[in-house]
Amino acid sequence: MARTLSVGSSGPDVTTLQQLLNARPPSSLPLLRADGIFGSKTQARVMEFQRNNGLKADGIAGPLTMAKLTNAGPVKPRAKVPCGNTVEGVRGQGQMIAAQFISEFRRGQSGNQQFALTSSIGAPVFGNILPTFKPPNATQAKFITDVFGTSIDLTRVFISDKTGPTGRPFTAFIGDPSGLGLGPGICVMNCGNEGGLESTIVHEATHVWQSQHASNPARYMENCLGSQALAVQLNLAEAALRGSPFPNSDFPGFFPNDAYAFLPGKPFSQYAGEQIAFQVEKGVVAIRNHVKGVRAGVVDADNNASLSTKRVEDTRLPNVVHS
Repeated sequence: MARTLSVGSSGPDVTTLQQLLNARPPSSLPLLRADGIFGSKTQARVMEFQRNNGLKADGIAGPLTMAKLTNAGPVKPRAKVPCGNTVEGVRGQGQMIAAQFISEFRRGQSGNQQFALTSSIGAPVFGNILPTFKPPNATQAKFITDVFGTSIDLTRVFISDKTGPTGRPFTAFIGDPSGLGLGPGICVMNCGNEGGLESTIVHEATHVWQSQHASNPARYMENCLGSQALAVQLNLAEAALRGSPFPNSDFPGFFPNDAYAFLPGKPFSQYAGEQIAFQVEKGVVAIRNHVKGVRAGVVDADNNASLSTKRVEDTRLPNVVHS
């Protein structure tokens, strides 16, 4: 039976405690030196961890504290991972989508196919001639405008019946390096067979919003991929410290750290890309008000800040939303 650790304890089990504490962000205190000596700094970190996890903050690492540090706890697996923008390989899939779209676009320009409509600002809008790429239909457009108002330029949005490498929806940005007439670029929301689901359309439309309101319109993809990679890195590192994988089906991709999970109440700029998209999907009022309030075509400083840092959240912490 593991012994209770407190100030004055020493040995390999104290070293393990210190390593486990170092692997559990967030922390307002510095990392511990894993020297096997339970001093005042280790006590402070234990107390902080206990406060963050609803335990009595007595600074003593007993059975309850150690169980919280080493076990999966009551966090249930995700019912659904909402988006494929975090999947490794999605960039290659996005490049294939872009190549196909541009090929169809060029054929339409050359007269091999006919464009049905032209929008009021001159961006081409495909009719039924392209079964893979279509503008949002009336229902999809309503899903988007109900949430985003006029902050998204729908003339630069297309929806396809494709998905990412794991069968999950994702959004690809297609620039206009060859002067094809795509303006500042377009986004293709690849929704597969989920094009009629409001939650999918709203989530992917958030990535469109992030693209249209950023200095770098492709930055959202880099941020989402990077945040997911960070989650996996942290999860594997903590599993190595505890000596075994976590008995949770979301490990290592989404447990214990998750690129979608969020702690409500932070400023917009302190969430990463998927955290923002997940909150818009979930209907978080402050975040929805922010995206709706930005005028179309305007670079949003908070969006730039959001996409500049890779972030994850620990699903075991109190009040963290992850599903």
